Amino acid sequence: MKNIKRILVDLDPTKDQQPALSRAIYLAKCYQASITLFVVAYNRGIVSNLFFNPLQLEQAKEGYLKTQQRWLDSYLAEAAKQGISVDAKVVWGKPIYQEINQQAELGNYDLIIKSTHHHPLVNKLLFTPNDWQLLKTTKIPIIMAKQVQQNQYDNVLAAIDSNTQHEYSAELNRKILSNVMGISSRCQSAPSRGPLL
Repeated sequence: MKNIKRILVDLDPTKDQQPALSRAIYLAKCYQASITLFVVAYNRGIVSNLFFNPLQLEQAKEGYLKTQQRWLDSYLAEAAKQGISVDAKVVWGKPIYQEINQQAELGNYDLIIKSTHHHPLVNKLLFTPNDWQLLKTTKIPIIMAKQVQQNQYDNVLAAIDSNTQHEYSAELNRKILSNVMGISSRCQSAPSRGPLL
Protein backbone atom coordinates (compact mmCIF):
# COMPACT_ATOMS: atom_id res chain seq x y z
CA MET A 1 0.00 0.00 0.00
CA LYS A 2 1.24 3.46 -0.78
CA ASN A 3 2.09 5.67 2.14
CA ILE A 4 -1.01 7.29 3.64
CA LYS A 5 -0.49 11.03 4.02
CA ARG A 6 -4.04 12.42 3.88
CA ILE A 7 -7.13 10.85 5.45
CA LEU A 8 -10.68 12.07 4.77
CA VAL A 9 -12.94 11.30 7.74
CA ASP A 10 -16.69 11.42 7.15
CA LEU A 11 -18.53 12.04 10.42
CA ASP A 12 -22.23 11.52 11.09
CA PRO A 13 -23.85 14.53 12.82
CA THR A 14 -26.92 12.45 13.71
CA LYS A 15 -24.90 10.18 16.03
CA ASP A 16 -23.27 10.72 19.43
CA GLN A 17 -20.32 8.40 18.81
CA GLN A 18 -17.91 8.90 15.91
CA PRO A 19 -16.06 5.62 15.32
CA ALA A 20 -14.42 6.97 12.15
CA LEU A 21 -12.59 9.60 14.19
CA SER A 22 -10.98 7.11 16.60
CA ARG A 23 -9.88 4.91 13.65
CA ALA A 24 -8.51 7.93 11.81
CA ILE A 25 -6.52 9.11 14.82
CA TYR A 26 -5.02 5.65 15.26
CA LEU A 27 -4.02 5.30 11.59
CA ALA A 28 -2.81 8.91 11.36
CA LYS A 29 -0.42 8.18 14.21
CA CYS A 30 0.80 4.99 12.47
CA TYR A 31 1.41 6.84 9.18
CA GLN A 32 2.10 10.39 10.46
CA ALA A 33 -0.81 11.46 8.25
CA SER A 34 -3.07 14.50 8.38
CA ILE A 35 -6.83 14.27 8.86
CA THR A 36 -9.69 16.25 7.35
CA LEU A 37 -12.98 15.93 9.24
CA PHE A 38 -15.80 16.10 6.71
CA VAL A 39 -19.59 16.46 6.79
CA VAL A 40 -22.01 16.56 3.90
CA ALA A 41 -24.88 18.78 5.03
CA TYR A 42 -28.32 18.87 3.47
CA ASN A 43 -31.66 19.89 4.93
CA ARG A 44 -34.76 19.09 2.91
CA GLY A 45 -36.83 21.39 5.13
CA ILE A 46 -34.79 24.40 4.03
CA VAL A 47 -34.90 23.55 0.33
CA SER A 48 -38.63 22.79 0.28
CA ASN A 49 -39.69 25.90 2.24
CA LEU A 50 -42.10 27.69 -0.09
CA PHE A 51 -41.91 30.94 1.87
CA PHE A 52 -38.20 31.55 1.19
CA ASN A 53 -37.20 33.85 -1.63
CA PRO A 54 -33.81 33.05 -3.25
CA LEU A 55 -31.89 35.33 -0.87
CA GLN A 56 -33.60 33.86 2.22
CA LEU A 57 -32.90 30.36 0.91
CA GLU A 58 -29.18 31.11 0.61
CA GLN A 59 -29.14 32.70 4.07
CA ALA A 60 -30.89 29.65 5.55
CA LYS A 61 -28.36 27.32 3.86
CA GLU A 62 -25.43 29.41 5.14
CA GLY A 63 -26.86 29.39 8.67
CA TYR A 64 -27.31 25.62 8.56
CA LEU A 65 -23.77 25.12 7.23
CA LYS A 66 -22.35 27.31 10.02
CA THR A 67 -24.19 25.20 12.61
CA GLN A 68 -22.77 22.01 11.10
CA GLN A 69 -19.27 23.57 10.94
CA ARG A 70 -19.43 24.48 14.66
CA TRP A 71 -20.45 20.89 15.47
CA LEU A 72 -17.60 19.51 13.34
CA ASP A 73 -15.06 21.95 14.80
CA SER A 74 -15.86 20.59 18.26
CA TYR A 75 -14.00 17.39 17.26
CA LEU A 76 -10.80 19.13 16.13
CA ALA A 77 -9.22 19.16 19.60
CA GLU A 78 -9.54 15.38 19.95
CA ALA A 79 -7.13 14.83 17.04
CA ALA A 80 -4.97 17.89 17.68
CA LYS A 81 -4.14 16.82 21.25
CA GLN A 82 -2.66 13.63 19.75
CA GLY A 83 -0.25 15.77 17.72
CA ILE A 84 -2.09 15.17 14.43
CA SER A 85 -2.53 17.85 11.79
CA VAL A 86 -6.30 18.25 11.42
CA ASP A 87 -8.80 20.51 9.68
CA ALA A 88 -12.55 20.39 9.08
CA LYS A 89 -14.83 21.02 6.12
CA VAL A 90 -18.60 21.07 5.58
CA VAL A 91 -20.25 21.07 2.16
CA TRP A 92 -23.87 21.37 1.09
CA GLY A 93 -25.06 18.61 -1.19
CA LYS A 94 -26.56 15.22 -1.79
CA PRO A 95 -26.29 12.33 -2.19
CA ILE A 96 -23.68 11.94 0.52
CA TYR A 97 -21.59 9.31 -1.27
CA GLN A 98 -21.12 11.52 -4.35
CA GLU A 99 -19.97 14.46 -2.24
CA ILE A 100 -17.51 12.23 -0.35
CA ASN A 101 -16.10 10.86 -3.62
CA GLN A 102 -15.77 14.35 -5.09
CA GLN A 103 -14.00 15.70 -2.00
CA ALA A 104 -11.68 12.68 -1.84
CA GLU A 105 -10.61 13.10 -5.45
CA LEU A 106 -10.32 16.91 -5.35
CA GLY A 107 -8.30 16.80 -2.14
CA ASN A 108 -6.07 13.96 -3.33
CA TYR A 109 -6.79 11.85 -0.23
CA ASP A 110 -5.17 8.44 0.24
CA LEU A 111 -7.86 6.93 2.46
CA ILE A 112 -11.50 7.51 3.39
CA ILE A 113 -12.79 6.52 6.82
CA LYS A 114 -16.55 6.72 7.26
CA SER A 115 -18.65 6.31 10.37
CA THR A 116 -21.43 3.85 9.74
CA HIS A 117 -24.21 2.27 11.77
CA HIS A 118 -26.75 -0.51 11.54
CA HIS A 119 -29.42 0.05 8.91
CA PRO A 120 -32.85 -1.49 9.59
CA LEU A 121 -33.74 -4.40 7.31
CA VAL A 122 -36.68 -2.49 5.83
CA ASN A 123 -34.30 0.27 4.64
CA LYS A 124 -32.08 -2.30 2.97
CA LEU A 125 -35.08 -3.66 1.09
CA LEU A 126 -36.46 -0.29 -0.03
CA PHE A 127 -33.29 1.55 -1.00
CA THR A 128 -29.53 1.26 -0.93
CA PRO A 129 -27.87 3.21 1.90
CA ASN A 130 -25.14 5.73 1.14
CA ASP A 131 -22.58 3.39 2.70
CA TRP A 132 -23.19 0.74 0.05
CA GLN A 133 -23.14 3.32 -2.74
CA LEU A 134 -19.84 4.69 -1.46
CA LEU A 135 -18.32 1.20 -1.32
CA LYS A 136 -19.44 0.55 -4.89
CA THR A 137 -18.28 3.83 -6.41
CA THR A 138 -15.16 5.03 -4.60
CA LYS A 139 -11.76 4.67 -6.25
CA ILE A 140 -9.90 5.29 -2.98
CA PRO A 141 -9.36 2.71 -0.20
CA ILE A 142 -12.10 3.01 2.42
CA ILE A 143 -12.61 1.87 5.98
CA MET A 144 -16.15 1.66 7.35
CA ALA A 145 -15.94 2.20 11.12
CA LYS A 146 -18.85 0.86 13.11
CA GLN A 147 -17.61 0.96 16.71
CA VAL A 148 -15.35 3.32 18.59
CA GLN A 149 -11.92 1.65 18.68
CA GLN A 150 -9.53 2.53 21.49
CA ASN A 151 -7.09 -0.35 21.08
CA GLN A 152 -4.58 -1.01 18.36
CA TYR A 153 -5.37 -3.43 15.55
CA ASP A 154 -4.14 -6.85 16.67
CA ASN A 155 -5.42 -8.49 13.49
CA VAL A 156 -6.46 -7.15 10.11
CA LEU A 157 -8.98 -9.10 8.04
CA ALA A 158 -9.11 -8.92 4.25
CA ALA A 159 -12.15 -10.07 2.28
CA ILE A 160 -11.31 -11.11 -1.26
CA ASP A 161 -13.22 -12.70 -4.14
CA SER A 162 -12.29 -16.38 -4.38
CA ASN A 163 -13.63 -16.55 -7.94
CA THR A 164 -10.64 -15.18 -9.83
CA GLN A 165 -11.76 -16.15 -13.33
CA HIS A 166 -12.03 -12.48 -14.20
CA GLU A 167 -8.85 -10.40 -14.37
CA TYR A 168 -10.68 -7.55 -12.58
CA SER A 169 -11.25 -9.75 -9.48
CA ALA A 170 -7.65 -10.96 -9.43
CA GLU A 171 -6.31 -7.38 -9.68
CA LEU A 172 -8.70 -6.16 -6.97
CA ASN A 173 -7.62 -9.06 -4.72
CA ARG A 174 -3.98 -8.04 -5.16
CA LYS A 175 -4.78 -4.44 -4.21
CA ILE A 176 -6.77 -5.51 -1.15
CA LEU A 177 -4.00 -7.82 0.06
CA SER A 178 -1.36 -5.16 -0.58
CA ASN A 179 -3.35 -2.65 1.47
CA VAL A 180 -3.86 -5.10 4.34
CA MET A 181 -0.16 -6.01 4.41
CA GLY A 182 0.74 -2.31 4.39
CA ILE A 183 -1.53 -1.51 7.32
CA SER A 184 -0.37 -4.62 9.21
CA SER A 185 3.27 -3.70 8.72
CA ARG A 186 2.86 -0.02 9.57
CA CYS A 187 0.66 -0.62 12.63
CA GLN A 188 2.48 -3.80 13.68
CA SER A 189 -0.62 -5.98 13.38
CA ALA A 190 -0.90 -9.52 12.08
CA PRO A 191 -2.94 -10.17 8.95
CA SER A 192 -5.55 -12.88 9.59
CA ARG A 193 -4.96 -16.03 7.59
CA GLY A 194 -7.34 -18.65 6.32
CA PRO A 195 -10.54 -18.64 4.29
CA LEU A 196 -13.90 -17.51 5.61
CA LEU A 197 -16.75 -19.54 4.16
